[in-house]
Amino acid sequence: KVIENGSARYSLPESIRSLEWLETNGHCVDNMKVGPSTIPAAGRGAFATRHISEGSVISVSPLLLFHRKHFVMEYGDGSQNQQLATNYCLGHPQSTLLFFPYAPLVGLINHDSKSPNAEIRWFKKSGEDNSDMFERKFSANPNTSKKVDFMIEYVATRDMKPGEEIFMDYGQEWEHAWKEHEEHWIPQEDAADYVTHSSFMSVNSDKPVRTEEEQEESPYPENILTACFYDYFPYEGYIDTYEIDENGITTVWEEWDEDEPDYLFFAHQYLRPCSILTRKKRTNGDDVYSALMLNPPDTTSYPEMMVPISEHRVVSGIPRKAITFVEMPYDTDQHLKSAFRHPIGIPDSMFPFSWKNAITHEQITDLDMR
Repeated sequence: KVIENGSARYSLPESIRSLEWLETNGHCVDNMKVGPSTIPAAGRGAFATRHISEGSVISVSPLLLFHRKHFVMEYGDGSQNQQLATNYCLGHPQSTLLFFPYAPLVGLINHDSKSPNAEIRWFKKSGEDNSDMFERKFSANPNTSKKVDFMIEYVATRDMKPGEEIFMDYGQEWEHAWKEHEEHWIPQEDAADYVTHSSFMSVNSDKPVRTEEEQEESPYPENILTACFYDYFPYEGYIDTYEIDENGITTVWEEWDEDEPDYLFFAHQYLRPCSILTRKKRTNGDDVYSALMLNPPDTTSYPEMMVPISEHRVVSGIPRKAITFVEMPYDTDQHLKSAFRHPIGIPDSMFPFSWKNAITHEQITDLDMR
């Protein structure tokens, strides 16, 4: 069956559905597009692609269930913080349960408590009774996640125009936590020297790339790396120019293929850190480079494209368009130890009491007295 249908279809046998199934179970996910948020320094946001009427469903999202402890990470000095993914989860202050919505773009809907134009609700099919889900008790394993059999929907609370940014209210607890974070925020000592990737690229995207030797005198910012678009393949049987040193390290010299397809420059799996060795000018005035190809941080997604430990791959004749700059992994301001981490609040009115597994005895007594 794998040979007949391919590995993707074999692994996901229900990846293709009939029109009848889609008409009954499918949900529109193209009501939003990504763009720079209208909130200063908020990064990206979600924007309406068309007119959306009040009460209309903007998007529906499946959910992954996590335990709050799943996102706790510990630093080398023993201090702890929540992982970045916490900011995109939905939760309640009286529960250890966190729900991660993973439909396209829903994580880009920003907070606005004063004039939100969207809200979340539990998804319910027409004519379906899902009240039993509110009676069930859920438990989450701190070490794993699991998919739950219900979904969340994002609903317009007023009419929206095409191009309007979509906002929802993250809740009072989230807003209080954010204000506390702002009040006690202390910038790092070297904060003034930090250069964002976007601001760096706005100045350097089309300039000649400095070689390693030039960077010794005029270095790039510490958080910026040179990177090359390159499709690695084993040299045996293809490249005759190589040398094996006394330590068993093979250095392979390869010439850039001028016929590389255009998709190479847009597919992230081909982008890898590289060390720029030389820069020369061609007779037509264009710069070409030689570079030592390095492996990306993610060595598991495309193992066949990893340069072996016992090999150095040097490529020459690289055009400027094949070289860019990337941010050092986990070195952006959102990865700082003191960066804000807090789940988005699920309104108390829609969060089942049976899920409030972190509720205190005093809170239960207070509820009983009401």
